[in-house]
Amino acid sequence: MIVELIILSFVGLILVLTEIFIWYYSGKEYDNIIFGVTLPTDILKSRDIDLFRIKYKNLCYVCFFITIFSCIPFVFSNFYSTFFLIYLFVWIIIYTFLLLFPYILINRQLYSLKKEKGWFLTTAKVITIDTVASKFKNKKNVSPYWLIGAVLIALFPITIEVIFKHSLTLNLLFFLTVISLIEKAFSLFFYNITKKLKTKTYSENSDINVTLNWERQRIWSLFWIVFAYVDSLTFLCSYFAIFKLNNIILSVIIYCLTVTIIIIFASYTFSKFKNTEKELTVNDDKAILVDDDEYWYWGMFYCNPNDKSSFVSRGGSKVTVNFASTGGKAFMCGTLIFTLVIIIGALFLPLALNSSDPVINISNPKDITINTSMYSTSFSGKDVVSISLINNIPDGIHTNGIGTDEYSRGNFDLDKYGQGKLYVFNNCPPYIYIKLKDGYIIYNYKDKNKTLTLYNKLLKLEKGLS
Repeated sequence: MIVELIILSFVGLILVLTEIFIWYYSGKEYDNIIFGVTLPTDILKSRDIDLFRIKYKNLCYVCFFITIFSCIPFVFSNFYSTFFLIYLFVWIIIYTFLLLFPYILINRQLYSLKKEKGWFLTTAKVITIDTVASKFKNKKNVSPYWLIGAVLIALFPITIEVIFKHSLTLNLLFFLTVISLIEKAFSLFFYNITKKLKTKTYSENSDINVTLNWERQRIWSLFWIVFAYVDSLTFLCSYFAIFKLNNIILSVIIYCLTVTIIIIFASYTFSKFKNTEKELTVNDDKAILVDDDEYWYWGMFYCNPNDKSSFVSRGGSKVTVNFASTGGKAFMCGTLIFTLVIIIGALFLPLALNSSDPVINISNPKDITINTSMYSTSFSGKDVVSISLINNIPDGIHTNGIGTDEYSRGNFDLDKYGQGKLYVFNNCPPYIYIKLKDGYIIYNYKDKNKTLTLYNKLLKLEKGLS
C-alpha cells in the first residue's frame, strides 16, 4: 500500500502542478487578448480588467483547494478496486471541470461586459492574407525525416525481446510499442499541421509577416520532432525500468518527469516565438489587431463556418481546431474516439478482472483449464512436474497481467520462479504451486479450506499420472 500511495502522490503532484501552470498562463495577456477576449490597449490597462484578474486569481485558489480535497478518497481505497476505478473516472471529470471553470467563467463575464460597453476594435473582423507571406510560408522547416530516428528508438525494446525470445513479455510490450508508434504518428500529424496553418497577418508590412510565419513554422516543427524523441527515449527508459530492473515506481517517475519536461519545453517554445514577435512589431506602426471574439466560444473553441481552415492560431502560436470545418470535425471525432478507447480500455481491464473469480476445472487429466474474465489458460496433467504448497509469493512484476493489493492474475515474472501465471488472492495463504515443463501456475482461493481441498485433488491427479 505504501508503494501505491507514493505513486499516487507523485502523479497527483504532477497533475496539480499542471493545473497551476495552465491557470497561470491562461491569465496572461497576448496580442490584446486576455481571458480569450480581445480588447483595445487602453481598456487592458483599466481598473475593470484589474478586477477581473483578481477575481480569476481567487477562483483559481478555490478550485485548487477543491482539487486537493477531492483527492482524499483515494487515500482510503485500494488500487484497481471497483470503488477506486469508479471514483477515478468521476475525479477526472471533476479535475477537468475545475481546470476550465475559472477561465470559462471570467471569459463569459468579460465578454458580456465588452458588448455592454462597446469595447470593440475598429479593425475589420475579416482580413486578407498577405500574399507575400503566403508565398514563402512553407520554407525553412525542420525535415520530417528526423522522425525516423524516434521510430527506431521506439522499436528497439520489442526487437530485443524478439531476438531473445522472451515470449511472456511480448504481448504487453507489443501493445506498448503500438501506443508509442501511434504517438509518433501524432507527432508527424501535428508537424504537418504547422505547415498547413493559415498564414497569419501580423502587420501591413510584408517583411514582418514573412519572417514571423517562417519562425512560427520553424520552431513548432522543431518542437514536434523533439517531442517524438523525448517520447521514444521515455519509452526506452521505462522498458529498462520495468522489464530489466523490475521497478515500476521508477517507470512512473520517468513518465511524470517527461510530462514536466514537455510542458517546460512547450512554454519555452511559445515564449521564444512571442519574443520574436514582440521584437519585430514593437516599433511597427502598421500592426494589425483582429477582433474575432464572436467565433471563439468560452475563449477556447473556434467555430467559424466562413473560415475553411481546419486549424488556426491565436495569441501568437497557440493552435486550435476550427470546429466548423470538415477537417476540424474529423480530427476532433478521431481524437475523441481514440481517447475513449484508451480510457475505457484502462478501466475495463481491472473491472473485468474484478467481476469474477478464477475457476479451475479438472474434467480429465488431459484437460485442465482455469477460466477467468481475462488471461484464461489450460494445460495437461502430463505437463505437471510437481505440485506443492507455498506460504509466500516472491516479489516480481506483471508482464501481461494485473497485480493489486487484493489479487494477482495473468503473466508474471517472479524473482525466485521466473516467468509463469498467477491466479491468486494476495495475503490469503497457502498457495498451490504447480510446476510445469514450460513454466508454472500459482493458484488459491480466499478460503483456506477450499485451497487445501483443491490441493488434495491435484495431488491425486499427480499420483495417477506417475
